[in-house]
Amino acid sequence: MHQQEHNSRAIVAAIASPREPGIKAVAEGVETEQQWNLLGEYAIDFIQGFWA
Repeated sequence: MHQQEHNSRAIVAAIASPREPGIKAVAEGVETEQQWNLLGEYAIDFIQGFWA
């Protein structure tokens, strides 16, 4: 996920939108502080990657 790429933000927003009960959202491959900070804007339950 990159701040300048609006397509990736739209995908994350769709995945993090309200879900069925019991379904969790996981962000994988978080490699930078910038990605970590951007993901903080969404309802992500778990973050995995080098930075996390």
